[in-house]
Amino acid sequence: MRPTIEEYAVGLALIGSTRSEGLVTKVGCAILDCDGRILSVGYNGLPKKKVATPDWSEQRDKKRKFFIHSEINALSMIKGGDLPNIVAITHSPCASCAQAILSYPSVRRVLYYEEYGGCAAFKEILDFACIHYEMVQTPYTQMIKNLVDGLR
Repeated sequence: MRPTIEEYAVGLALIGSTRSEGLVTKVGCAILDCDGRILSVGYNGLPKKKVATPDWSEQRDKKRKFFIHSEINALSMIKGGDLPNIVAITHSPCASCAQAILSYPSVRRVLYYEEYGGCAAFKEILDFACIHYEMVQTPYTQMIKNLVDGLR
């Protein structure tokens, strides 16, 4: 079974989430161009050379501000000539990440595996920019999710 480009993109984001240092929510992001080529893969975590120690789970709300979101991580790796078309994420974007996505006018679609609870503002932001968004949960993406969950 060959996955659709949407399934492929979300599958890459799910696999990218395995690198996350998130103690509760592990988020991955994959960015593809209009031909379906991978431009970057990112995940949520701390800046380079910083490590989340075990006590971070006890102070999650206090420490959360230091984590770089997966979308920002992936967008930061886009090179000057690259034209991102699809941003695929394990979870729907927060409002700040949706705003960051808007700064790339070539982005036409935002795909995600599941909606992140309590942050529906991304819809208004992406609607304003005429960027299509959709949840992609299919047997293929569920299979990748199950594999990723088995790695944790």
